[in-house]
Amino acid sequence: MSDGKFQDPGVDPEAVAAPGPGDKAAPPDGVFGRSAPIGESLGRGGVERLSRKFYADVHWRKDHVVVADGIVKRFRKLGDIPAQAGDELYVDAMLPSRFQEFEELLNRGVRVFYLRRTDVLEKYREKKSDEDDARALMRIPQHLFRELIGKELEVRRLLHKYTTTKSHLELVKQLSREADDEETRAHYRHLINHLRRRKYKLAKEIDALARNFLPVQQIAWKLGIISNNCLFGRVALVQLLLYVDFSLGLRKILTYTGNYYPNDGRYSRTLKDATESLTISVKRRQKIKGKEVREVLKTIKNVLKAMKR
Repeated sequence: MSDGKFQDPGVDPEAVAAPGPGDKAAPPDGVFGRSAPIGESLGRGGVERLSRKFYADVHWRKDHVVVADGIVKRFRKLGDIPAQAGDELYVDAMLPSRFQEFEELLNRGVRVFYLRRTDVLEKYREKKSDEDDARALMRIPQHLFRELIGKELEVRRLLHKYTTTKSHLELVKQLSREADDEETRAHYRHLINHLRRRKYKLAKEIDALARNFLPVQQIAWKLGIISNNCLFGRVALVQLLLYVDFSLGLRKILTYTGNYYPNDGRYSRTLKDATESLTISVKRRQKIKGKEVREVLKTIKNVLKAMKR
């Protein structure tokens, strides 16, 4: 969709914003115009200005769709949004391909809030489009967003590397089993050892950094996964704490993590793997039951609830 102000649904935004014949093109209005330069945090006379709010439908490869003060624009990078220190940006997703752009915004002093559960977007959108998804963020209650901090962004970056490494490790193990000569198997064994060392190193970094802003230690004590042998279980716990809203009812948590309707197909495979990995770490065995997964998730929910009292 072209840039411009949203007027009445029947009005073409380009027709409203387009200059007449022979006119010089005017700069865009409002928060996206020259009246809102990047980097100024104080108004005239040193008076602190009011923060502005931007709402962005974040894309993996396409331009982002951003809404502010009823105006919609597209930006190739989040860093191109004219948000200043103290302004707020609300986004629908934290995509790994855009982590560097989020880092740029945080370094600039912009407060970034992300939707804790992307499934709630359907409830607030009027129709399925990039523009309406961005406007829907304006209707979603504040408590359904979580503010992003630098340490969390770094943990998310490490988690992305960790899950990728874990996936590669499983693939190479499978290829090794299917190899039909010793030379190929030896090559795969070398690669497997390398990936195992990388996975362990990433897990140590995630565990250490996440303790600075997540209640990993308290929950790990309650679940009995404090030892170094339970390192991967604690990484799974970090994944759940970041991606699951434990203020929900237990049934909704089980559904969201793929443990209530396992054949539904609408859950994240990563979250289901994380709940299983954590439960295996807690029970100290590979074969686990559904009720044991439920017990582990209920324990996390209860610890977090007790900490808020």
